[in-house]
Amino acid sequence: MGIWKEEYVSVIEKAKKAKKDKSTIHALRQDLEPGHTSASDVEEGGVGLVAITALYNANGRLVELLFNRSPVPTMLIRVLTLCLPFQPYLNRLTVCHGIFEIKTLAAISQLLVQSQITELYLNDSPVPSHRYGQLLAYQTRLQCLSLDRCGLDDDDCAEIASQLTHPNPASQTLLVLSMASNNIYNRGAVSLAVMLRSNRKLRYLNLLGNQISNTGAIAIFGSLMEFPLTYTDIVSKRLRAVQYMKLRKEVYSKCYNDLITTASDSKSEARRKPSTRRKSVTTVASLSPDELAAKADVMTTHLIGPYKEPFNCEATFTKEGAVYSYGNLCLSYLNMSYNNLSHPSAVTLAEAIQAQQRIKALYATTEVGLVRVQLEGNPLPADTDELDTVQAMLDRVMLSGSKGRKSEKISVKLNRR
Repeated sequence: MGIWKEEYVSVIEKAKKAKKDKSTIHALRQDLEPGHTSASDVEEGGVGLVAITALYNANGRLVELLFNRSPVPTMLIRVLTLCLPFQPYLNRLTVCHGIFEIKTLAAISQLLVQSQITELYLNDSPVPSHRYGQLLAYQTRLQCLSLDRCGLDDDDCAEIASQLTHPNPASQTLLVLSMASNNIYNRGAVSLAVMLRSNRKLRYLNLLGNQISNTGAIAIFGSLMEFPLTYTDIVSKRLRAVQYMKLRKEVYSKCYNDLITTASDSKSEARRKPSTRRKSVTTVASLSPDELAAKADVMTTHLIGPYKEPFNCEATFTKEGAVYSYGNLCLSYLNMSYNNLSHPSAVTLAEAIQAQQRIKALYATTEVGLVRVQLEGNPLPADTDELDTVQAMLDRVMLSGSKGRKSEKISVKLNRR
């Protein structure tokens, strides 16, 4: 699919408007060099030029909007939100070295709710108040979120992790999360580990270039193999089941009553129409009570979705009187390069890979577990049995998984120092 682009310039000045020609775009690029515009300038309305690059596919349909080294005013995001009904193929928003207002993230989160956007890249675009978690607070179609070099700390990481914890909306859609080159330490990594206990959608996690040591890494690896459910896990599981059954009962009752009403109206209409035209009347009136109930059940499932529980009977087992989860077998790619991992992390990683291999051998599952781990740039010993074991097991995963899902065709390589 071919891609071509156009560039637009938005000029916000109180006194005058500049002409939209090539010289204006050229001057804009000169004015928006890093350091020339601050977030405070954007807040005060002092920025006059906003450059947007629009990328189209071969059919001339808008597929991506790109802000590069440009301010991103909140009002402009709101205007773009109003234009979304006319751009159904727009699926990617990229901001590189952007300059945000404090309220811009909230505007972007509303844009995501009303759009078809599945990929959001905000690399090198720190926001004064951070609060990136609000991008994941609502039901959207977002599948990829990249926040590289945005100055994230442990609190930001914990907020994002909480939004990705089951059963929050983002935990059902987001596949890729990249938070490379930030200020994430062990506390943030532990919050991600807690999230991975219940999240069964995330496939790609990039934590390159942070400050994570063995404590955080071991917590993450521990979520990828069997672990005992806590009292909170068990109580939350039962509460989710009760809430789902209550919701399903309410929706089913409404669907069934609507079908009964439709059937009654259809019968009345059929009696009023000539016999030659009765065949055109809807067939709902001819359904038996059992058929109406079955149809209402199908409608209910379509409206609220099937019951999804990461700790259901198929995903747990009992050992020594305690309930255990088999662990997260959905995460396929993990990048922890250039952190502070040492030999204990390698030992736990090897245990996690071995546990995943054992579970897949004993139980039928469509998940393949980890297929790629990147650890280069960490103070790991050059020659260690654990890393050799991990490499050998990942090679086997790649060979066995190559016949499975297309999404798992990833080159398997354990990168180390």
